[in-house]
Amino acid sequence: MNYPLPPLALLSEVLFAPARFSALLLFTTLSMLISLPLLASFLDKLLPHMLYAFLSPAFVLHTTRTAKKVLFPNGYPGPQPIDPTVEEQAELRRRLVGWRAKRGGGSALLAPLLLGPDPEQTLEDALEPLSSAQCNKHLVVFLLDRILLGLFPELGGGLPPTVTPTTPTIP
Repeated sequence: MNYPLPPLALLSEVLFAPARFSALLLFTTLSMLISLPLLASFLDKLLPHMLYAFLSPAFVLHTTRTAKKVLFPNGYPGPQPIDPTVEEQAELRRRLVGWRAKRGGGSALLAPLLLGPDPEQTLEDALEPLSSAQCNKHLVVFLLDRILLGLFPELGGGLPPTVTPTTPTIP
């Protein structure tokens, strides 16, 4: 099974329309590279290994403890920040606009190539299906089900493929 191709196809469909030649060219090149036999077999072994490594109890526990220490250094949340006044909000907004205008730079040139002339609208359109709370709940349940069945296939409830049910014969 070629594990990297389905996520690449999903990302291609969600983020990029076929009319954008540069995005189509990028994803076609990536899919061709991933389809090479040597790279495909390497990625088919690497991706499950990384999944098991990142979902190991020790890694999850270490990550949780580190996040707790970083987010709550004194063991509890700090006081709420004071809301800025209207004048402070206007000053912050003015500084942000000035910073964005000065910055310009690399990502401003790369985003229109990959996301089209209006990157914000493209990203909003891509994220719009995820705005439904009920759909998000179903998505999380399905993903959790797939991950758990991948790690523990015996939770699937069916018989293993090597075991065939036998009917007792009456002598």
